[in-house]
This record gives sequence, structure tokens and C-alpha cells, in this order.
Amino acid sequence: TGAGLQKAISAFQKAAGVLNYLKETFTHTPSYDMSPAMLSVLVKMMLAQVQECIFEQICLPGIQNEFFTLIKMAQEVVKVGEMYLLVDTAMNQAPVKENIPYSWSKLAQVKSDHFRALAHYFVATMLSDHQLHQTDDEDQQEKAFCQLYDHMPEGMTPLAVLRDRSQRKQLGRLHLHKALMYHKEALRVCSLCTKLRNIEILQEILSVAHKRSLLKYTEQEQKDDFFSLVPAPNILSHTNHKIELIPPLFSNVRDFFERLGPPAVFSAKQRWSPPRFIRFYCEDGLLGFTLKGGPPVQIDCIDPASPAALAGLKEGDTVIAVEGTDCKWLGT
Repeated sequence: TGAGLQKAISAFQKAAGVLNYLKETFTHTPSYDMSPAMLSVLVKMMLAQVQECIFEQICLPGIQNEFFTLIKMAQEVVKVGEMYLLVDTAMNQAPVKENIPYSWSKLAQVKSDHFRALAHYFVATMLSDHQLHQTDDEDQQEKAFCQLYDHMPEGMTPLAVLRDRSQRKQLGRLHLHKALMYHKEALRVCSLCTKLRNIEILQEILSVAHKRSLLKYTEQEQKDDFFSLVPAPNILSHTNHKIELIPPLFSNVRDFFERLGPPAVFSAKQRWSPPRFIRFYCEDGLLGFTLKGGPPVQIDCIDPASPAALAGLKEGDTVIAVEGTDCKWLGT
């Protein structure tokens, strides 16, 4: 759901912020799990998952088979692939490589290949399913198309591709060919790891995406297509959604030990007896003792003949609760 994805985005960004704080704060760590190199990898992994959730959020209403939508989706999803590629690269650097679970490393590689395959599939769909019409804004399409690549294949120009159906189909097949390469690599890497092989939903997602690209490629395959030997151009990533580290806000974090009372009083340095329950009734509204200090307050100047003293209350006793209400943080 949209709400679930938004919560996941917030959680991953907060996790990245905490991990980054640990990396910058603790330099001499007792184990390699807390080393700057390992924490840096974990930060990258959290941010990659943020980017993936953003892409899933965009996909939630459905993906329209429309020129500008497909270009946007291609650039968004290739950004996800790039971030997982950074994670995969970082995980395979020594000595991190020896301390990262094998399944983590392989999953980062699988996701990198899978999302880059999707990017090429989206571009191929845009090229094969759409043709420039007189009612279309040619300038806007050319501008969007120019921003999709770092370079065009030799002998092609953006406007010529948009106008020429044959060139569009040729370039679309190049992207499908590259998508299939990434799909096959993702499936191959997934098969190398026992844990990943046992994740049925992962296997299904990879298989369905591969079959979809293969079907589209088969529909458009031509005999003696020597142009397919030319590699498809790289897709430039672009996203309108900024991701960031959310640093921990310690002022808003409730102290785990708050219920114990003030640490200066309720600590192992002090000597305490087990709690005593004192029950007494006031006469004429007079307690027969005074309170001092706090928090928490202590019994001071108690009348030995008062009901409280007769019930067992002593001078110097600390009041921690009255009629079930916690008083450890209350003062005079």
C-alpha cells in the first residue's frame, strides 16, 4: 500500500541516519560489524532500499503505456539499479567481502541486474509501441528523448529515430536484447545462492520479467538483423524524489530507564531496602511529618506519635508512590 511504502521509506532513511551516525561517532569499535567500512556499506544498502520503495510507490497506480511515462519510469528504475550496483561493488571490496553474508551480496547483484533490465524494457516498449503523430509535441518528445541517453548509436539522431518507424524498432530491439542479458544474469546469479533459490516470490518476479521481455523480443525479431550486434546505449538515471539520511533525534527519544527514577538516586551506588507499603489515616488533615528535597521527596521531621510513624514510616524514607501514582520524579 502507499502508506506502507511511505513508512518503509521513512524507516530505511532513519536506519541510514543511525548507521551513519555510528560510523562518524565510533572510530574504535570492538568488532568489524561496527567498523566504518561495514557501516558505510549498510548505509548504501538502506538508501538503495529507499530508492526501490520510491519506484514501487510510483508504480502503485499502474504504469501507463505512454511515451513520457515510459521514459520517466525507465530513468527512475535505472536509478534503483545504479544504487544496488554501488552496494554490490562496496560489498565485494576486501575486507568487507569476508564479513558480508553471501546471500546479501548476491541479492544486491540480482537487484541491480533486474532493475536495469526493467529500464531497457520500458525504453523498448516506448520505441516499439509508439509512433510520432501530427498531434504530438515533437519538440517535447525530442527533448525528453535526448535526456534519456549519454550518446546515440552511430548513424542515429533523436529526431530521426522519433520520425522513422524502422529506426525506432531497430533501437527498441537493441534495448530488448540488453534487457534479456540483464534478466539472464539476474536469474543465473540467483541460482548460485541456495537462500535466494528458496525465495519463491523472488524467483517468480525474475522469471515473469524475463518472459515478458523475451516475448516482446520474439515478436519483433527479424532475420539477418545485423544491427542487433550494436550495443544499446546506456540509459541516464533521473529522479524527482530526493532521498536523504534522517539523523537520530536523541532529544525526542524516551529514556529506557525513565521508570526507574532519577539515575543519581536510583543507582547501584546507593543502598536500598525492598519497597515497603505504609498504610495510615490522617487525623484532622495533619500528616504528622514534612517532606524535603526531590525528586523523589524524602520524609523529614516525623512526629513519633503520628499515625504514619506508628504505621512504620521513618525519617529519611524515600516516597516512590502514593495510592498507586508513581512519584519518583516529583519534588517538593
